[in-house]
Amino acid sequence: MANAWDDIEKTYKKLQPQIKKLDGGKADKQIKLTKAALQKAWDEEEKFIDAYEAAQKSGLKGKKPKDFMPDPGFKKAHAALTKQAGEHATIVKALLSDSEAAKKLGKPLTKLLGDIKKEITKGDKKQAKFQKEVQEAEAEAKKIATAIGKLTMPELFYGPQVVRVIDKIINKSKATKGPSGKTEKLIEAKELAKNLKKAEELQTTAERLCKDAQKKAKKDPEAAVPLVDKARDTYEELDGIDEVYQKVLKKDAKLIKETKDPKEVKKIEKSIKSISKALKSAGDALQTAYDTVEMARGN
Repeated sequence: MANAWDDIEKTYKKLQPQIKKLDGGKADKQIKLTKAALQKAWDEEEKFIDAYEAAQKSGLKGKKPKDFMPDPGFKKAHAALTKQAGEHATIVKALLSDSEAAKKLGKPLTKLLGDIKKEITKGDKKQAKFQKEVQEAEAEAKKIATAIGKLTMPELFYGPQVVRVIDKIINKSKATKGPSGKTEKLIEAKELAKNLKKAEELQTTAERLCKDAQKKAKKDPEAAVPLVDKARDTYEELDGIDEVYQKVLKKDAKLIKETKDPKEVKKIEKSIKSISKALKSAGDALQTAYDTVEMARGN
């Protein structure tokens, strides 16, 4: 038993260089910085849209940013948006790196706790103190590894994907806005069932693309990028459906309850909840795939 405990302590000692780098406070700060950087990028995007429209009115035409660079206002706004998006991307990259490192460290710490549980001597205060120290290290690693889960899709992707954002603005290829129609139509059993089915199909597609991207990243990281992009487009379409129904719940909750019996109201709420659940599942898969591919690319 003594030898087993010695091995446990030796293993923990080997992990010390990585454990000393754990900083849950830094992760919290990075989350706040990411959110703040995104808000600034959104502000620059609004200015960029105004500058783009002004450049169009001046007579410039095209499908790429370079076509509008002769306009000083556009050039300045494009530079400002790109710079702010770059700052956002840098913070996200650092957070991803710390998350991945903490995730890798968490595995041996969890195994170590399992070994400690088997070998610890009941009543031994020194061993109990050691166990607590390892538990705290594991908890800190988990906190950092999961911190990125606090970010929404825009908070995670905006900076790294700003070229796509600019392309959508110039080419008007905005994401779908979801199903249209008045609340009365949207909550009809047939219409709601149709949109729920669509949401679940999009979820399945997004998750399949994410799985394929992760698999592809092992051999050819760059070839996995288009798969993540497709998964993101699918997610955005699903997000459009969810956004419409969330507005229905918030703005027309009273109308729903006045026009439907209690059982029907529960069915409506359950279906809308299922759409949100599909969105979250697809979002989780997208985040995991993105992390995996970016790490494989060395970013």
